[in-house]
Amino acid sequence: MIRGDDTLDNRLHAINRPTLIVWGRDDKLIPLSFGERFHQEIANSQLRIIDNCGHMPQVECPDEFTGAVLKFLNEAR
Repeated sequence: MIRGDDTLDNRLHAINRPTLIVWGRDDKLIPLSFGERFHQEIANSQLRIIDNCGHMPQVECPDEFTGAVLKFLNEAR
């Protein structure tokens, strides 16, 4: 992703469905700047940043992750 040749590069704008992007603020593998870029490039997306959480928010911060997903799904009804 850093080199700019990832499968998603230059294709994110093609996503045309409501999209939830969940990112751990302390992700050491893929920096938050990528999540912010995804959010900018995907129309109708929401970015939820989980503080004190790393690369795997669904494992590291399951309560916050689940809460974000449930809120997103409930809003989509």
